[in-house]
Amino acid sequence: MTHRLTWPQFWLAILAALVVSGCSETYTPSEATVAGMNLPQARTMFTEAAYAIDFYTRTENFNKIEEVRFEDQGAKVTLIFSNQHDAPWSPCSLSTSRIANTQVYADPLGHYAYVDLTVCKMDGLAWLGAGATERAKEFVNAAYVLSHGAAEARRQEDAAFAEIADQYRSAAVKPPLPEQARAYMVQAQGALNNRNDDDAISLYQKALEVAPWIPGAHYNVAQIMASKGDYYDAIPEMKKYLMLVPNAPDARAAQDQIYLWQGQAQRGQ
Repeated sequence: MTHRLTWPQFWLAILAALVVSGCSETYTPSEATVAGMNLPQARTMFTEAAYAIDFYTRTENFNKIEEVRFEDQGAKVTLIFSNQHDAPWSPCSLSTSRIANTQVYADPLGHYAYVDLTVCKMDGLAWLGAGATERAKEFVNAAYVLSHGAAEARRQEDAAFAEIADQYRSAAVKPPLPEQARAYMVQAQGALNNRNDDDAISLYQKALEVAPWIPGAHYNVAQIMASKGDYYDAIPEMKKYLMLVPNAPDARAAQDQIYLWQGQAQRGQ
């Protein structure tokens, strides 16, 4: 029985041969390659490059991106595929830092480029035709700027939360739970009981907007996010839990959970 290569498989085979022979070009973003690019420009560039993606290497179809959503101040991006049937893992959430730390592989003529991303049940993203290499470079360059901008924003948020946590820990009498925060907490638990994870996360986060010092809300958000495979966002939530109650009976287990999630995030699981 003859097995015919699909176009994605054909181009991957060509690129693999170029890599093995040493004839392919590689590219990794750096401070020098993104000099002068601001965050709005990075969002626009990333979106345009994403819409130009031609295929995903675990499908046999040229599925296009239908929508690009930025979350957590650019730390995470969600790609919505145009064909749900052929892309059963849609939507796919990626950390921009993961994208920025990968390499672009391209043929010397610039007609094929590939970004290795072993996440969301797909091996990577590829561009074809004239300008393919430039599009791939724009994709990872923009991700580099977005991830660094998000990291700086998160550092500022962490500093502000550290003050809140310090005040909470040092208080002889812990502040009472505001009634509105309590309402959100009860509703979040109800959503969780009904296995509506997204609503539960949203309601816990609303409670934390009212009272950011609720340890249980941070803990629950972390666990729900991790159960969805969103380790990147689960980790800082669990860290906030430990900042508020470092001597909690489950503190050791919570810290070990962070270590586990860090490993899973790095492996793209």
